[in-house]
Amino acid sequence: MAMYCNVTRVLFGIAMAEDDYYVAGVAVSLSLVHGGPAPRFFSTELYSALVSSPDTVAVPVSALPDVALKEDLQAVSFTYLLYVCYRNTA
Repeated sequence: MAMYCNVTRVLFGIAMAEDDYYVAGVAVSLSLVHGGPAPRFFSTELYSALVSSPDTVAVPVSALPDVALKEDLQAVSFTYLLYVCYRNTA
């Protein structure tokens, strides 16, 4: 796994040095601005945030790809639910 991470970091560094991310960003933004087809690799939530405003997009916990973050948010949500139930019964 560590070898894969090192290779990925090297490839990201090469892509950054050669402005590959900038070129991809320009291509996507030109497509969006001119009403062209949207990239199909964006999630629905990310596309909505790019087209409208990130503040107006609600991302459900189930849509998160990070398992650890998803579990932490579910635990916080459950704890808050228990707190609300306790407060309403007291």
